[in-house]
Amino acid sequence: MNAITEIVRPERIVLEHKTENAEALIREKPLQISLTEPDLTVIRAGGYVVLDYGAELAGGVRLLSFKGSKKVRLRLGESVSEACSEITGGTATNDHAVRDGVFCLPDFSDQSYFNSGFRFLRIDCLEGELGLKSAVAEYTHFAGEQLGSFECDRPLLNEIFTTAARTVM
Repeated sequence: MNAITEIVRPERIVLEHKTENAEALIREKPLQISLTEPDLTVIRAGGYVVLDYGAELAGGVRLLSFKGSKKVRLRLGESVSEACSEITGGTATNDHAVRDGVFCLPDFSDQSYFNSGFRFLRIDCLEGELGLKSAVAEYTHFAGEQLGSFECDRPLLNEIFTTAARTVM
């Protein structure tokens, strides 16, 4: 089977603080940074935004920054609490895959980060001000037909199977 990468846009803003126009991150836009960007999300120092991609994904995130910040912290999580947690002293770790890191995000950049399982992304602006055009997920999965199926009269079990089957793919 061949792996394919699919772009997934965030479905909703879960949390935001010291952020202007956060909803711009859920609008569909061309994934090309230019010298003029009219629809940016601005995160000021000490601010953050938490994005929900709607389903558990495998892969990373791609950020298009118009106005970069000297320092941003990016955290992935399968739950909101994991995306907002500290990696020291808690249950969230970078043990099996790096899901929490501090990076420099330059002006006019298009960068990809991480390779992990997640549904949520938290972006913290640690210094300066960050102007983001897009924060999309790069969902990597195998092209091919799913083998096997499961269905019962309990909706929660059906949902668990669907999530597990997507995770395996």
